[in-house]
Amino acid sequence: MRARWDGLLAPLVARLPFSEHTFWQLARYGVVGLVNLAIYFITYTICIESGVPYVLAAFFGYLVANSIGYLTHEHWTFGGATPSVRGWLTWLAAQGIGLGVNVVLLSIAIHAFGMGKIVGQAVVLPVVPLVMFLVGRRWVFNHRPILDTPL
Repeated sequence: MRARWDGLLAPLVARLPFSEHTFWQLARYGVVGLVNLAIYFITYTICIESGVPYVLAAFFGYLVANSIGYLTHEHWTFGGATPSVRGWLTWLAAQGIGLGVNVVLLSIAIHAFGMGKIVGQAVVLPVVPLVMFLVGRRWVFNHRPILDTPL
């Protein structure tokens, strides 16, 4: 199946300012992101329906989705080392950075450019995953020391 996609996307990939390898990493990152979005929403909804307060439900959904995301990115997106506690904690910290980037950009969109809260988030939304792809690729899923504790 990948050979078919390679043929269809070859002209597009050839024009990109990065390698084909990076293109496929970015594509896999997007797929994992969509799956994690669904996992977050399902977890959040189950918690809410079970009577869990929404802030705790959001935190639990975030923790579950991002933990699964870490394992999936480590094995499939970036094809890296054995998952480790250090890598998982680094990934969760990186996701916190992503949240911070989102809030800062959203605040700028709303206060500096006068966008509505929904429109501002829609404008900012594509930027944060790209930033997080770079953070994940450079910081979280690079080569880690062998002494890390395996999960």
